[in-house]
Amino acid sequence: MIEYNAEEYKLYISELDNTWTKEETDYLWELCKQFDLRFIIIHDRYDTCYNRSIEDLKNRYYTVSRRILEVSLYKFIYN
Repeated sequence: MIEYNAEEYKLYISELDNTWTKEETDYLWELCKQFDLRFIIIHDRYDTCYNRSIEDLKNRYYTVSRRILEVSLYKFIYN
């Protein structure tokens, strides 16, 4: 699973979608780890106060993962 730290979140992820907070993204990441990216289960266990569809969860996970991979690849090539 792709991981990110607080600095990476601030620099690269926070700008992706302002409807998501760091706390909610961290919460999603914990559930993704716990349930091995089985989004049906993740959605079933997801706190209803956030009102997210399974598509929202998948989109957030894969968008953030893609951004972190892009940044990592850029750093690898140019450093």
